[in-house]
Amino acid sequence: MSKTNLLPHRILVGLSCSATLPGPNVAISQADLHAFDQALWLAERIGAELRLFHVVDWLDVGLAKDDDFVEREIQGGLADQLAELRERAAQRGSRGIRTSVGFAGGRAWYELLREAHRWQADLIVISPRRSDITWTDRVVRGSTANRVLRKAACPVWVVEPSTRVGIEGILAAVDLTAAGTRVVRDASALAAAVGAETHLLHSLDYPDDVALQRLPNARRAIQRHHRQVHQSAEEQLHALANESGRRWTVHLDSDWVVRAVPKIIANHEVDLVMLGCVSHPPLPSVLLGTTAERIIDRADVSAWVVRPEGWTSPLSFDTQADD
Repeated sequence: MSKTNLLPHRILVGLSCSATLPGPNVAISQADLHAFDQALWLAERIGAELRLFHVVDWLDVGLAKDDDFVEREIQGGLADQLAELRERAAQRGSRGIRTSVGFAGGRAWYELLREAHRWQADLIVISPRRSDITWTDRVVRGSTANRVLRKAACPVWVVEPSTRVGIEGILAAVDLTAAGTRVVRDASALAAAVGAETHLLHSLDYPDDVALQRLPNARRAIQRHHRQVHQSAEEQLHALANESGRRWTVHLDSDWVVRAVPKIIANHEVDLVMLGCVSHPPLPSVLLGTTAERIIDRADVSAWVVRPEGWTSPLSFDTQADD
């Protein structure tokens, strides 16, 4: 597969809205306007198509009795802003960026994923939407962004609202599995397309330490084990970097990856963290959050989550999804 095929050609941008006061008008949230700016910046550089999508959900409907009426009103309220965004896209690049608009009513995360399936999106772009839900909502039901991360069949770019537009430095945080290989391939293709520097991070794990603690010479056995794991990981990381054909700055850390990523970001010009997410989390993971979600929560840059080859979404759009 060529690097060109690893880049997205159809980018779905999820847009939320909020009421403006005074008056009954609605407007696209500032966080999602920034997500659109990032998507537009990328689409211009790789020749991708954009689709702007808003879901009229219960947050929009509120106490209204006529859902269809509310949906029509919200679409009308957003019409001018969406037309302005499409006009901006049409003026970018030599031929403009092809941009369409869509609406749906229902649960935001589910309708966004269904639209990605229907439209055959290669990438979903959303903001974290941390302010939209309470702590209880987040624990019990999960945020829109986290649900999309767990269940999307395609990569997801979670755009941090505080970041600048553009990508100058990419950090690929990998394990040493097929998922990590895909992260490196996608990061390499993206970096080549936008001219970004690349960093490669792996955090060491020592799963045999508990068993080695039982040996009479436990300290020496653990030290030898750590040296072997470190050497093997270093060799695999450099092999990954060399296969990509790019120049990487390699980081091998012994800390938990959720703590290691922010350290790399703080010490280097990193705009984007790319990582893999493969789990269909059971209830404990939903309550505690996956590793990818924890990294996104702690890092102050955007995150791009990819899937390994052969991964499939747990959702089927032939039937209604479970809440």
